Amino acid sequence: MEPENNHSDFVIKPLIMIANGSKISAKLIAKNLNQAGYDTIIASDGFNCLQQLQQLHNQPTRIDCVITSIIMAGMNGYKLITAIKKDELLSKIPILVFSSIADKTEVRLKVIELGVKDIMLITAEPEPLLAKVKDLVSYS
Repeated sequence: MEPENNHSDFVIKPLIMIANGSKISAKLIAKNLNQAGYDTIIASDGFNCLQQLQQLHNQPTRIDCVITSIIMAGMNGYKLITAIKKDELLSKIPILVFSSIADKTEVRLKVIELGVKDIMLITAEPEPLLAKVKDLVSYS
């Protein structure tokens, strides 16, 4: 007799893509998200993030949210947001700008101009980030 296949215990966790030029920051963000029940993928810069998003879009894996910083080598956060928003298949993915320069007026205006309304200043406590990600994932 074969064991009964019980899929009720199988839970798909939301998958968050983190684009951050700082390995330390990216790993800390991922750790906090993982502890809160999210799966994460880390991209070292905007170009790497965009490549992974395009590859994963054709797979059963679904990215539920992108968290990006602004300052990254190669393709920065502004260019990444522009590329995601121009791609018909990726444009529906919620984006959160999580950056050490998010409190600057010109940064906020530029991000809003690019079509992203969610921008947060990096904080030491993970709760504000986790709350925002929860909101974004539940609406996607």
